[in-house]
Amino acid sequence: ICECGLLSWFVQCLNQQHTQEFAVKCLYNLSIIEEYKSQICYTQTIVIIIEMMINFQERLIPSEIMALAINLSTCQRAIDIICDENNDYLPLIIKRVHRTF
Repeated sequence: ICECGLLSWFVQCLNQQHTQEFAVKCLYNLSIIEEYKSQICYTQTIVIIIEMMINFQERLIPSEIMALAINLSTCQRAIDIICDENNDYLPLIIKRVHRTF
């Protein structure tokens, strides 16, 4: 998926409202395969998905976004990004969970 540019195209689609849902679903299906999950985690996907979750206006986040986030969270690279002391992702995710209740 990297050699043909498909992964970078999906990441670009995440940034566009009209292709976002399609990209999330495709990335979710790819994230089931360990090799692809690792490749996904070395793109901006983690950051984009976290920001989508944090900034989602409705109380409940769509299941496709959550499923992708859960799959990617099992990758060490994703954990490193979320827990990096140079960003506020972990506290913002915790606040988002409280907003859901």
